Amino acid sequence: MAEVDQKYLKEIEKARRELRALISGNKGAAPLMYQLAWHDAGTYDAEKEKEGPMVLSGSGLNMRRLKSQLEKVSYADLYQLAGVVAVEVTGGPIIDFTPGRKDSLESPQGGRLPDANQDARDLRNTFSRMGLSDDKDIVALCGGLRTMYLGKTPGGETTEDKTHEDNIATDDMKSVGEKTSVPEVEWPGDHLKFDNTYFVYLSSNNKSLMIPMDHALATDTKFLQYVDVYVKDMDAFSKIMQSHIRNSLS
Repeated sequence: MAEVDQKYLKEIEKARRELRALISGNKGAAPLMYQLAWHDAGTYDAEKEKEGPMVLSGSGLNMRRLKSQLEKVSYADLYQLAGVVAVEVTGGPIIDFTPGRKDSLESPQGGRLPDANQDARDLRNTFSRMGLSDDKDIVALCGGLRTMYLGKTPGGETTEDKTHEDNIATDDMKSVGEKTSVPEVEWPGDHLKFDNTYFVYLSSNNKSLMIPMDHALATDTKFLQYVDVYVKDMDAFSKIMQSHIRNSLS
């Protein structure tokens, strides 16, 4: 992480205000911001110490207007800050943000993001590559992604319907590499609220809307014990997410 000067820090605060204002005017942007940050960070290879938000950046078609107002801030920092703001504004934990990520024009290799169509072993292998081998972390991060995954909102509109030219869009995710492979299943939770409803759903044994990743978390005995923890203790889920968004995703 590179050191930044006071002007850079002032631009970060300006970007934070603008991102907050964007979500305040259109909460449908929050899930996309979180996905963007997650996808950008999810390519990290702990063994090679490369990719991820430290070096990866994309063109960010719908972030360009904000980026054009920032002389120093990198796309890598802007994307991760967007994820931090998205979590905070939707009711998640307050997260300290440390800037200093550098951009790169190189895209990571494909196949690095967790595949939601695979089983528990695949999830463990993918997160292990990122340097995350603790089941409680894997369950929390999968839960964070699913909680805010693009889908139907309580009003019946998709978050895509609510976006406009100034919002994050799929072009941004294309610019940071691949998309997480998630089947088209409508998640019954509220994508505009960061809470532990997803874990409550997993523990309900209602498998009608489960994708393979959900099934893995709900049936693998080691994963399931942490699903139960997060059902009973929202603060435990928030603390894990706060730690990883600060240290891994941001």
